[in-house]
Amino acid sequence: MVVVIEVTRPAEVEAYTWLPFPDGHQRYTYGWWDDGYRFHHATNRRWFAAHHGSIEVGRVEVDVAHGDDYYVGTAVLGERPILDIEFIDVASDHRRRGVATAIVSHLIATFPGHRLVAFSEEADAFWSTLGWTRIEHPEGTTHYRPLFVQPF
Repeated sequence: MVVVIEVTRPAEVEAYTWLPFPDGHQRYTYGWWDDGYRFHHATNRRWFAAHHGSIEVGRVEVDVAHGDDYYVGTAVLGERPILDIEFIDVASDHRRRGVATAIVSHLIATFPGHRLVAFSEEADAFWSTLGWTRIEHPEGTTHYRPLFVQPF
């Protein structure tokens, strides 16, 4: 069973030195979790870790103040507040075991009333299996990732 918990910066740790996930980067997507600059400038971000027993098996970063203006007004987004899944990553040795689905279910329960969205980073099939709607950027797919939107 996967348990998802929020990761918060301890009050005694300076924001400039804090990483929400200080260890185990080699099991995750290269470069996503080791940029301290990105974390201490992320005032609207929250982080969650998924655990199977005592082993961390997944990570997610969400933006509670989604602001991608070129998608604002898209009919499929509706009127609900948006929660942007910035990064969702499963440890390489635990992929295709339902970890990402458990993380998304946790986010839906944690942020009731929000519409979840995610830019796909080579995970179109995953978001599609959840029944999420794919939206292309108005300028095409050459330089932009597709946005997937949680169903109503």
